[in-house]
Amino acid sequence: MIDINFRSQPERGAYALHIRGHANYAPSGRDIICAAVSTLGYTFAAVVRRMDADGELIDRPLIRESEGELWIQVRARETYRASLAQSFDTVRTGLALLAEHYPSYVHLR
Repeated sequence: MIDINFRSQPERGAYALHIRGHANYAPSGRDIICAAVSTLGYTFAAVVRRMDADGELIDRPLIRESEGELWIQVRARETYRASLAQSFDTVRTGLALLAEHYPSYVHLR
């Protein structure tokens, strides 16, 4: 089971995403659920890294990646909060769709 936890404080431009676990839908390397979740999570990490490189964040983001886990915490400057919110909401929507279609493998909090 993949557990996904979202936290947001849009008024502060603060967002967090924590993904942990494995779907075990199929053997390692062939698991479409894990691949889809990973793609969305790493896409958000790439957006956050780009925003950091462009000076759009209040402070350095926290991005921790390990086997079966991804943790991201980020706060955007006021001017860039809408852009970060849009990216976060897009990723959250994709992950929610996976949880809806594969509830035995993906759990949202």
